[in-house]
Amino acid sequence: MASKVFLFDHHNWLYCSDVSYDDDNTWHGHVVNGAWYLMYDTRLNGFFAFKDKSRANSLVAETTEKATLTWACDANLKNIGRLNYADMIADAQSRYENGEPANYAIEPEKVDEEYELYLKLRDKYDPHEDDIAF
Repeated sequence: MASKVFLFDHHNWLYCSDVSYDDDNTWHGHVVNGAWYLMYDTRLNGFFAFKDKSRANSLVAETTEKATLTWACDANLKNIGRLNYADMIADAQSRYENGEPANYAIEPEKVDEEYELYLKLRDKYDPHEDDIAF
């Protein structure tokens, strides 16, 4: 699941998880700092807000407006799960102000080796078997 921080125009920062970019030049993602689903058409500079991902398929947006995608970067993966969305945006804003180039590519998620080890050991020593028969 890719995470990105987007800057629209020069003031609207959005931290999104579950980010994808479709062949129709459209960004999709869950806006963490708003609990809504984003669809952004780069050809139209059209910004569409939906209550959830399932409603985005109906193309009946709760909110639509024009906005220019100014800059985007990958979320700082070492901070995911440790910082709230405001901290993730502040980190991206600092990177933007320091001249970091935009990153519009979606790359495979980097593996957090420490978390992977935790999952492996958790499953080994606590297999999550319950006694409830269904």
